[in-house]
Amino acid sequence: MTGRIVHITGASGSGTTTLGRALAERLGWMHLDTDDFYWLPTDPPYREKRPAETRLACCIYKNPHSQRGKTSTGRDTFHGRFIQLVPCEKIVEVIEFDSPNPRFAGEMKITTSLADTDDGTAITLLCQDVPAGIRLEDNEMGCGSSLQNLAALVE
Repeated sequence: MTGRIVHITGASGSGTTTLGRALAERLGWMHLDTDDFYWLPTDPPYREKRPAETRLACCIYKNPHSQRGKTSTGRDTFHGRFIQLVPCEKIVEVIEFDSPNPRFAGEMKITTSLADTDDGTAITLLCQDVPAGIRLEDNEMGCGSSLQNLAALVE
């Protein structure tokens, strides 16, 4: 079922998150919850909207106990902007993690380079100005995971 997306909608408290998580787990798919993009993490939850310009990206780890998130346990939320787009060649973006930990502060620049090969397209990621709190092996694992997920979508 590669390439399929299921979008479950419903009123707050109607069980859409529970259903979505269960379905994603059963099918082995990634689960993305709109609430994670729309609301800032608060205690209690759903008290403060994320500003529209920062509702861009959120990474949720499949096994939050094995990976530490920068925003909360098992979760990275970040906002970013593209600073250079060269069609079929290069994408340069700058991201900044939403985190209470100052070791994850600052902007990280990611350059994605694309090159034609006999087998398709080679994709290379270069991360610069990685925040001090992100270990090299964690950053490499995250980049590798992103590339694997992309490959799974297009193969």
